[in-house]
Amino acid sequence: MQKANSADWKDWLRYAEDDKEHGEYLKGFASEGAAKAITLTSHQLVEHSLKAFYIYKTKKLPPRTHDLSELARLCASYGLQLSEDEKSTLETLHGFYIPLRYPQPAETLPTKEEALQLLAEASALFEKIRSQLK
Repeated sequence: MQKANSADWKDWLRYAEDDKEHGEYLKGFASEGAAKAITLTSHQLVEHSLKAFYIYKTKKLPPRTHDLSELARLCASYGLQLSEDEKSTLETLHGFYIPLRYPQPAETLPTKEEALQLLAEASALFEKIRSQLK
């Protein structure tokens, strides 16, 4: 892994802030496509937050992965504590990540209600992680 300069985590956190803003914007749309976009944005929100935490703690670039559970395990080594519900959110978001990027039967995709719930949970995780960064 490459060394990161001390400001890199702020760049990742800024991306997470943008993801949160995008998710909030998408809430106003009622289409099936909005549910997919909200869920993908929620995944990105958590991924960018976890990577910001990792860089903040290690001063190294995070591994190139989209696996939220793997990133959370790495961050746990540096003090990030997640509840079982938060870990479940990570698994749910990760489970949707690949299917949402490619055509799938509608019944395998999140509903708008599920997407909104995942966004709320992802936003709460973002706030929790952000509060631990100075």
